[in-house]
Amino acid sequence: MAERKEIIIRATAREGRGKNDARRARRNGQVPVTIYGGATEAVAALAPLSELAAILRSDTGRNTIFTVDIDGVEATRAIRSDPDMATIPIVAVTSFSSYYHDEAIEAGCNSVIEKPSIMNDVELLRSVLP
Repeated sequence: MAERKEIIIRATAREGRGKNDARRARRNGQVPVTIYGGATEAVAALAPLSELAAILRSDTGRNTIFTVDIDGVEATRAIRSDPDMATIPIVAVTSFSSYYHDEAIEAGCNSVIEKPSIMNDVELLRSVLP
């Protein structure tokens, strides 16, 4: 049996929900999608048409299992909106901490740390977790 290749679709959160917003997204090469599951509210997102089309053209086509990755800020907001998961600690680990820091904290992250530093410093991670 062939080993299954992991396929990840990079999606972004979608603000608008109307017909005109969906048309604009499609015109820009994005497909409006709704992601259900994980015991949280449904998440509206936009996925790149080119990536979804490539899946449909693959050997497995409509039977393909793939992962949808929504940016971490949106994932944090979804976690914080779920009463059962709202208190778990979230640490954003990114190469762009100066760019994402304020947005990540506002979304509900406990801390934001720079990616290269965490690779070799487990104590740094322990220090930012409650």
